[in-house]
Amino acid sequence: MTEDTSLREKALRATKLHFRLNALIRDAFFHGRGRGNLALLSEADQAAWMDYDVSEYEQYKSIVAAFHASEAKDRCIEALEAALNTLSKEADAAYCRSLDQFSKPECCGFEIKASTGKFGAPEHEAHKKANVLMGKHQGMYAVIKAVRAALSGKEGQS
Repeated sequence: MTEDTSLREKALRATKLHFRLNALIRDAFFHGRGRGNLALLSEADQAAWMDYDVSEYEQYKSIVAAFHASEAKDRCIEALEAALNTLSKEADAAYCRSLDQFSKPECCGFEIKASTGKFGAPEHEAHKKANVLMGKHQGMYAVIKAVRAALSGKEGQS
């Protein structure tokens, strides 16, 4: 799903919610006036509706607050997903750099070291650097996995 599609879908959901909330308020108002079917509205009913200010009611305020909290949560999750994508790219880069480091002559396997009879400080440092990069990759992916599991509500599952 593209970012543009996601924004359109969210706007559509918000619009539908807005219209449902307005319909609920309208229906409750007219039911309260004894006009359940909305078929015959007097001038007084229409004038009362025009003067009706739902924003003063605590129930309405709590619905609006919940809606805004939901929007804020969505923005937070989007920012977190973007951060996870960046972290994933960094983890992949660390993995590639570790493979590159492991392929250098100083990091080659036992056969080469045994044939040359050489394992000194440069070889040790090369292995150390490669292991740090691989550890960075694994650590970053452990965090990514845990955060994505928490976002999907599946934390603690393997």
